[in-house]
Formats: sequence, C-alpha cells, structure tokens
Amino acid sequence: MNELLRHHRAEDLVAFGEGGPRTAADLRRDVTTVAAAIEASLPERSPGTHVLMVFDNDRYAFTVALLGAWSAGLAVALPPNGRAQTIAALMQRPEVGGLLHDTGAGGHLQVPQLLAEPTAYPAADPTAGPAPEPVKPAAPLSLPDPLAATVFTSGTTGDSEAWPKTAAQLLDEVRVQAQTFPVEPGGRAVVTVPPAHLYGLLFGVLLPLYTGGAFLRETPLLPEAVASRVEAVKADTLVSVPVHLRTAQTIAPGHLASLRRVFSSTAPLDEATARSFAQTHGVPITEVFGSTETGGIAWRRRDQGDRWNPLAGVSVSVDARGHLRVDSPFLPPDAERPWTTADLAEAGPEGSFIHRGRADGVVKVGGRRVSLPQMQRWLLAQPGVLDAEIIAVPAPGRGVRLLAAVVAPDQDEDALRRAMQEHFVPSTVPRRLRLVDRLPREPSGKLPRRMLLAMFGLRPDGTPPSPRLEVDAPVVHPDDPTVVTASARVPTDYVYFDGHFDGYPILAGVVQLHELLVPLVEQLRPQWGPLRELLRVKFLGRIVPGDALSITLRLDVQRSDCDFEIHRGSTRCSAGRLRFAPVAASPGAQKAATP
Repeated sequence: MNELLRHHRAEDLVAFGEGGPRTAADLRRDVTTVAAAIEASLPERSPGTHVLMVFDNDRYAFTVALLGAWSAGLAVALPPNGRAQTIAALMQRPEVGGLLHDTGAGGHLQVPQLLAEPTAYPAADPTAGPAPEPVKPAAPLSLPDPLAATVFTSGTTGDSEAWPKTAAQLLDEVRVQAQTFPVEPGGRAVVTVPPAHLYGLLFGVLLPLYTGGAFLRETPLLPEAVASRVEAVKADTLVSVPVHLRTAQTIAPGHLASLRRVFSSTAPLDEATARSFAQTHGVPITEVFGSTETGGIAWRRRDQGDRWNPLAGVSVSVDARGHLRVDSPFLPPDAERPWTTADLAEAGPEGSFIHRGRADGVVKVGGRRVSLPQMQRWLLAQPGVLDAEIIAVPAPGRGVRLLAAVVAPDQDEDALRRAMQEHFVPSTVPRRLRLVDRLPREPSGKLPRRMLLAMFGLRPDGTPPSPRLEVDAPVVHPDDPTVVTASARVPTDYVYFDGHFDGYPILAGVVQLHELLVPLVEQLRPQWGPLRELLRVKFLGRIVPGDALSITLRLDVQRSDCDFEIHRGSTRCSAGRLRFAPVAASPGAQKAATP
C-alpha cells in the first residue's frame, strides 16, 4: 500500500482545511501512532476482526484511522449512516472488536485526541491491573489480507446489507480510476460526500492519495460553503452528488473557476442540472455509475451524450429481460459472473450502454406501467422544484399506489398536482403529494426508504401503523365497585411510537393518559367532566412495543378522582391520580346525566 503515497514527497500536502494542513510525513507518523494504539487496545483478536469507523467531522482523521487499522492488520466497518441506533447495532456484530471515531462520545479510540496525545492510548482492559508492556509501533501503510473493509448499502430500496471488500478490490479500482481520470500530482479536492460511503472513500480519500493530491478535511454541504472552500484553496476537483450539484446552481459564476473536473455519483444526475452547471461554471460533470455490490461500472460526460462507457477491465451485457449484467475485477471474489444487476439497460456500440432505470423503478398503478425515475425527473424539471422523491407502496386492489415528497418553497401543491395530471395519466399521479421543507437525505445524497415512508406516517413495509391500543373490557371488582381492572396490549407498530424514539421506542406518558387511562374513565364514568388535573403522577418504567399491560383504577365518586396504576408483569410502569371536573362543572355531562 505504499503506492498510495508514491507521488508524495515528505513535505507534500495530503490534507488541508479547518483542522490545519497535513503532509505525507505527518500522515505516516500519525498512522503509526494509531496502529500502535490499536495494537495496545486489542492485543487479542480473532481473524477477521473489524474496527468500526464513525467520523463526523474530519476526513484526515478518518484516513489516519483507516490506514492505522489496516496497518494493525484489521479490516474496517464503514456504517451506512451516523445515527446512534445504527452504530449501536453495528457494535453488536460479532466481528466488530472496537471503535475509532472523531465524535464527542467517550470511550474507545478518539482519533483527534489520540493524535494530540500520542502516548495516551489505553490498555486492553483498564480494570485488569498494570498496563501491558509498551507495544512496538506497527509498520505504517500495510494492508490486511484479504479483507480490508465491510461497507453497507444505504437502504434506499430496503434494508441495509453488508458487503465485504478485499484490499485488491479497492486498490484495483483506484488504479483504474487514476488511469481513466488523469489527475496531476498536487491537485486539491473538495468533497461533499462522507468518506464512509464507498464512493466517498474511493474518490474522496484513496484517489487523491494515489494521484499525489490532497483533500479538504471537512465536508461542506451548502452551496455557499462549497464555493468558499473551492475558491479559498483553488481546488481543481469537486467530488459531489446530484442533490448537492442541484443546489450548486445558485453559486454565482466565477466562484468555481479553479475547477477542472467535477465528479457525481450515487444517483442519476438530471440533464438540466448537468447542462446548467457546465454553462455557469465552465466545467462538465463526469458521472460515475456503480453500486456497493459491484464497485464502479462505467462513466460518462453529460456533454458527450447519454451513453455510459465501462471502466477498464469491466465488461457489460444485457440479458433477455433487459437487465444489465456486469463482469468486473471489482466484484467479490466468489461472486457469480456475470453479475446480474437490478438495472435496466440498452446495449450500445463498443461495449457502451444506455441506462434505462432500475427494474424495481417500473411499477403498475391501476394496471398501467409507470416509471418512477421518469416521473421524478419530470418533477425535478419543474420551476421552483429543488428536490423530489417518489415511492410505491402496496395498495390492495390496485397493486401499488404512489407517494411523492417535493421540496418547492414557491410552489402550490394543488397547482403541482394539476400539472402532473396534465402530463401523466391522472390515475397514475401520486395519491399523496406532500410539499416539505427538506428531504431527510443522508450526507451521501441517498434517501433511505424507511425514512421516506416515515414522512407519510407509514411503516417500513409501506403499511399504516396500528392506530389504537388493544384494550379488553374493564372488569369491576366483585367486592368493591370503585376498583376496576383492565388488560391492554401495545401493538408493535403502534402509531405513537413514531418519534419516541428511533431505535429506543417508549410509550410517552401523555399517550398513556389520553389514549388509555382517560378513555377507560370516560367509559366507566361518562357523567364526569373533562380531565382537569394530574396529581402525584409518576412514570416509573418503560413501556415498549408488544408489552402486555394490566391497569388498576380506583374511582372516588365524591371527588371525581381516579387513582391508577399500570403494570407490566410485576413491574409498575406508571401511577398517580387523575382529577376530573365534577358533574356540575360540565353542563353537557350534567344534562346527559339528568333523568
């Protein structure tokens, strides 16, 4: 792996930005420091052990951690996003032995802190007694064999999946990229894609290192931030994604004048954005087509037509169903060859092809075939539309129904719907069209399917969550009519778990009051007035999806009070007193109770 820095002299930059410049000599020294710290913190590990990489702020710290882990003989796990529940789940995977990060969370190896205090790395178990003997620094810039990384799909079409990558897969692809897109040594790249994404890792970290260049340490997203970084450092390369390039159309001419190459990947780039960007900033956009599963497949320049050109060593074909098939050195070593993708294509001359969308992007709505990518492209071409996504969900009797979320601050929802009905068959227009302030995209520009569904209040399978608790009929105590018991079950997909909290569901206290307790009291004492006061209410235990609950109510008719307890088995989850308005304070209830 020393070839990664073969074009760098010791004093040449490898990183620049808010954290300060770093040279090739700094990188080698810091990699040795991190590798030694990993050796000390994980002295005993099984073959195939990974360290999880969670980096929010600093691409240089990520790079040091990556090369340090590799030099210590470990593969890395690159999460699909930085959400707490995702990281917690990945830490439970049996192959993950530790965590490298640059976040504010404590524990494990915080790489910026480690680099600031290189002798302060921990022993494997701080409670086990004296620290072990000092570990010799690991030799820098070596590679684990054979596995180098596990990357995860973004979840745009379903659950995220893990894909192992060997060192040969990654470095062979970097070599091909360097041959295909010649970059002069000394180049400077501004990158808007996180390095944990495969595209961000290859084009934003490894390719600059391999070609003798340097990268920006931070990851700007807003167009103003991108323009200021490019202009300040005279960057010649921008590595970005379609959603960021669409917003970059607001950057005034001249602010990106130093750019010589712009890369785009992770999703199709609409022609209007490509044309506008090239006209405004004088540089065409190079699109790279690939996937987590296959690595890079092909590339094209939009100003040269729609055809994709396979990367060197990659061959493509189209099967009888119109699916694109790929044979490539970047495929997993044990993969079926050729690899059949979920993409539709039309074969062209000299091995080229035209991409016709994804096979799962064509659906039937009311018996009519609809191309979701085509409909999305039409939306994005409308005046004032900044972003848009369309999704298909199950619809009994119709096959599927379509939902559309659109970012268009100056658009009117009814006007946009009417325009769609004029352009598309009215029965195929999305049944629900929501104008939103923003779409919850990942920094890579991807929009996980479950997050888009959540915007419409739907479960990950596209169906509505259960709207109600399942409550049995209350039972009056045979010896004391003021004591009533009831049983309830909490659906696993109960609608009120949405937002409380992702990855750690909990039934909020206000939901317990208004969806369980108050309806029970109203059923038992309809003559009482509305809930007026809460007394000594305590929420003691967490109520989670699927819980079976027992409720005990003690009714004080004279005071219009109700003492309550909610139990899950022997655990008391909630308790307190509810005070309702007396009959006299509720004219409607008074009248209803009068013979």
